[in-house]
Amino acid sequence: MELPVEISTAHAVKELIARAILDDVPCTAEAARRTEQMASQRLGSVRLYPHQLSAVRRIRLAMDEFGGALLSDEVGMGKTFVALAVARSFQRSVIVAPAVLRDMWSQQARRAAMELSFISFESLSRGHRLDDAHDLLIIDEAHHVRNPSTRRYRELSHMAMRSRVLMLSATPVHNRRRDLTTLLSIFLGSRAESLAAPEIGRCMVRRRIDSAGLAARIPRTGALIWKEVHDDDRIPAALLSLPPPVPVRGGGDGGVLVASSLLRQWCSSDAAFEAALRRRLARAMAMMTALESGFYPSASEISAWTIVDDTLQLAFPGLVSAPVEDGVELLDTIRLHHDALRELLRSLDPRRPRDIERAALLRQFRTTHSGVPIVAFSQYAETANALFRELRRERGIAVLTARGARVAGGSITRREAISRFAPNASGAPSPHDAERIDLLLATDLLSEGVNLQDAGVVVHLDLPWTAARLEQRLGRVARLGSARTRVFAYGIRPPAAAETLIRLEATIREKTRETRTSIDPATSAERIRSILESWRVVQAPMGGAELPLTGESMRVGAVASRHGGFLALCARGLRFALLASDGLQVTENPSRILEMIGHAGGQSIRPRAETVARSLDMIRGWLRTKRTLDLTEPENAHVAHARRIALHRVSAILENARPHVRSRLLQLGERARSSILGRLGAAAEAGLVQLAAAEMSAEEWLAAVAEYGENYSDSEDGTANVVAILLFEHRDFHRDPQRS
Repeated sequence: MELPVEISTAHAVKELIARAILDDVPCTAEAARRTEQMASQRLGSVRLYPHQLSAVRRIRLAMDEFGGALLSDEVGMGKTFVALAVARSFQRSVIVAPAVLRDMWSQQARRAAMELSFISFESLSRGHRLDDAHDLLIIDEAHHVRNPSTRRYRELSHMAMRSRVLMLSATPVHNRRRDLTTLLSIFLGSRAESLAAPEIGRCMVRRRIDSAGLAARIPRTGALIWKEVHDDDRIPAALLSLPPPVPVRGGGDGGVLVASSLLRQWCSSDAAFEAALRRRLARAMAMMTALESGFYPSASEISAWTIVDDTLQLAFPGLVSAPVEDGVELLDTIRLHHDALRELLRSLDPRRPRDIERAALLRQFRTTHSGVPIVAFSQYAETANALFRELRRERGIAVLTARGARVAGGSITRREAISRFAPNASGAPSPHDAERIDLLLATDLLSEGVNLQDAGVVVHLDLPWTAARLEQRLGRVARLGSARTRVFAYGIRPPAAAETLIRLEATIREKTRETRTSIDPATSAERIRSILESWRVVQAPMGGAELPLTGESMRVGAVASRHGGFLALCARGLRFALLASDGLQVTENPSRILEMIGHAGGQSIRPRAETVARSLDMIRGWLRTKRTLDLTEPENAHVAHARRIALHRVSAILENARPHVRSRLLQLGERARSSILGRLGAAAEAGLVQLAAAEMSAEEWLAAVAEYGENYSDSEDGTANVVAILLFEHRDFHRDPQRS
């Protein structure tokens, strides 16, 4: 039903828009009830910050619209407690995360007075999966499942078929936009491939520390301070001149990839490089042995050989490898590669001078930041262990890798190492001075899901492939709960000779640009919210009116502007949404809305009746077209191939139905269509592919599709009403007396 138009001031309309969007007001009483359940400021012994409460409301709305949501706030903003606040309105929630985060989730759940089930990514990769008796799936460090060809992805997709999904990742894009769409496909299916910018902005919550008002609560991080070590251009040249290896049967890395991998390890440390050469040499020895016996191993077969130090323990080649008719040429090639590796290994300086330089830099950092805990990250365990050997005689040094933790006195547990290093963040008692750790050498195992707010310095011993990993490392320290005002970050720059070849810094910069492009809709949405915050302050009386959730009237106001167009607030399904127009076309693209909001600062004036009528016609026409494309057009981009096939089959059944059964089939057909057009995740879509081709009678098939949708699909109400319009009108104040 059309709402009556109520002319109001521009200030009142802007206040209404700000309240509806920023307060994440649901458009239905049921949605409001669910949101209110989650919005309590207390979570057990934890008090939630305003930005966390806002995230809870927005995630609930996203779940209602999309079936899932991605929380991608910057590292350190408290995503764990947002997830727990969301979980408290569900009957049974399951956490899926790296195994090393099990203790962290258990500890935080206890603080929130909640009990949650936990399963690790590693368990999913082994084929283990929890039953389907859960209604919320929380996926922490979700970027670990960005590869759809893995077993863990398939198992996770099955777990998501009957539940809402909340993904947590500050770095959802590591390499390209495809990373993001793959994650969203778990609950959106193929629709994720064609999500429009405004949809990404709604199903993905991503705030920066400064935009969330947390700048005073989270330590500042300055620019990365680079340090350099000895540069020896002989090694890169020697690696590029290595004879290529023989790939394993069925494919493998070529010479360029081998050189690149070895270069990265050389950039990390002498110890990492030497260990990599020994592994590569042992692999070449295994290949030579197999070929000499007349067999050509694959990648999995060559793993039957075990290598301990310099000793190669061989399996019987004939039992684990395929025969090769003529291996002479292959054998000659691998011998050349083997001999070159051995010669390169012999040429290395046994003193490992660059590692000594790195250790000296760490001593310098400890002196510069006396009394401040330092965490130093590396991609490679060999690098962390080598520096520990150089520094172990000094007090307060520990190393932590996948194999455990060590101090000068011997091995300790991972938990003990973290609590000695960061007792405040761990909730542990302060250690005795003799046990305190103030320099923790760690692999990137520690760069996810661990709170290290006690630290004040982060050192990058090497550069990872992605900017995401750099962000994760720093985010372990610069986060909510830190008592520090600033965190310092140092990096050991890759040697120039190697940098020219592998271009690590350039690669990271390129991936950073790709990340920003991929999440730009979410970034624009947050900038819109930041501007709307200034609209909350009413500059003219509103007359005490409330948000028109009951549909009593449509507020219309106007501002004088050099640019024509409007902003419109619509109630669509369960949520409020913004539309914008430049006077020519209507859009919900966040970047275009952001541009139009920039024209809203003019003086409040009385809108012209003809401008109101023209704008309403444009909005209504756009909403009708949008509704048609979203729900009734089977060839639109949101509908996967399997859905199109199923829709065509429904149409064919109804067209060919006999008159005496047509009325009965029409009802089933509508239910089936609703199921097919509803929200289906990746696993549910796979099931639809099989069902679409199932051989059964017409009525049985329609009933099966309808029932399938009731189990796995979640249709949404696409109806929309215009709630408020802010017009931008050209006006000459010297000649036009119409002002508000």
